[in-house]
Amino acid sequence: MPCRSLEYRLRRGRCGRPTLLHSGSYGVTGETRWLIGLDRAQAWFLGDNDSVMPLLDTNTGGCCDGLELHGRNINQGAETTLALLSTAQHARRLLVAR
Repeated sequence: MPCRSLEYRLRRGRCGRPTLLHSGSYGVTGETRWLIGLDRAQAWFLGDNDSVMPLLDTNTGGCCDGLELHGRNINQGAETTLALLSTAQHARRLLVAR
């Protein structure tokens, strides 16, 4: 899934689904094409998104709840923070090790 084509108003809970799909598919198939999607999911959280803004808040360690039409939603719910942490863990395990 290209990171810049994710829809605006992407919200909590949905953010982590690509990570689970890509890491799980790589685990089953061993096909490196799934790692590209995982890398893009991580990049999306870190600012390679439609708003070109990171959702990670380095001051709080939290994650903004999603993208709005004119930027990011500044709420920091547990779901998106956990999605960010899960994405970072999968990326570290599967991407950094390669």
